[in-house]
Amino acid sequence: MAASVLFACGLNEQKLPAFVHISEESNVDGSFLISSILGQRLRISNAGTVLVCLQHNYQHYFHAGMRLGYNANIFNGKTLHVVDPLTEMARNGITCKWLRDERLLTNTLLEAIRNHINTNVAQRNSITVLIDNLAILLNLGATKEDIIWLCHDLAELPKQYENLTVITKMSNCDLYEPLDNNVAKLGTLRIRAAQLKSGVSRDVDGKLLIEREVIENSRQQSMKKRNEILVTEKEKELEKEYEQNIDEAPMLPMEKDPEQDLKKEEIMVEGTEQLKKEKEALVEEKEEVKREKKSPEKDEEPAQKKQQKTVLIQELRSEKDEDEMKWNKQEKMDIEQNDGYVLEIVRKEVLYKVNDRSIKILSPGEVGVRV
Repeated sequence: MAASVLFACGLNEQKLPAFVHISEESNVDGSFLISSILGQRLRISNAGTVLVCLQHNYQHYFHAGMRLGYNANIFNGKTLHVVDPLTEMARNGITCKWLRDERLLTNTLLEAIRNHINTNVAQRNSITVLIDNLAILLNLGATKEDIIWLCHDLAELPKQYENLTVITKMSNCDLYEPLDNNVAKLGTLRIRAAQLKSGVSRDVDGKLLIEREVIENSRQQSMKKRNEILVTEKEKELEKEYEQNIDEAPMLPMEKDPEQDLKKEEIMVEGTEQLKKEKEALVEEKEEVKREKKSPEKDEEPAQKKQQKTVLIQELRSEKDEDEMKWNKQEKMDIEQNDGYVLEIVRKEVLYKVNDRSIKILSPGEVGVRV
């Protein structure tokens, strides 16, 4: 039902990006993306999902799921855990924990999400956190600073837990546009649900603009390749120096082969007393050569050079790791100083149509730009 939308957004894989942000413009409801992602995650075996309902309550997503071909009630309490402040506020009123202290609203929400993650992280292969609309927190008394700190804490969760994905959604109207842009910079994938510039259409409900950051990974890979090339070049230089040192070492006189000399002497002067004395001398010389071969004194110098070579290679590799760490830190500092505008973003714009029981993609197109 919604496979084409997930494929266009790059969310049809089992392993999703660590942080994904969905922006919706005025008069556009991007909740169909949350419903589509929810259905896809529930169909994956042994995958946990935490649904935070801020704009719509759980019943809305249940009915939307039934139209898209899945029943969320079957998974509720098992692989699906719901945080539904709207329903709790409707039932308990002012005594609800979400209305006790507006200064602790974001902390209460983060604590509820962490509790669900901690209870399921050991049992599930992956966990996905879906948050409906962060802009609703402003209506409940939270400040923009509170939401930014909440999103920073949410972006740190995938670093603390393995195979965890956080997907947030926020309205991108004129008042919340700076806040929405700041939240989007925390992740590598942003999806914008917008209206058509030409106005309302019978065939098309709107367009999706998918922005994915790709330059950081390619830079890291190119830097690793460059470091590997430098290390191999230094290793080759060390090998050349090692060979030159061996070539420059003083050459020992060629050792005579006592057996060949014995054969020659036997042919030339066989049977003489002088031959016997020479034979005895050659035998003694042969034994001395064998003793010298067995003695480890000759192999000491090459062994020491090999050991020095291995130590130098280890130092070079450690220097490479230090340079790579410094480069990664410098790259992150550059990105923060330039507010993220040094990143290359691959943009993909598609048109969508939401029907009663399906969501269709009409005309995809893709272009790479530098922002």
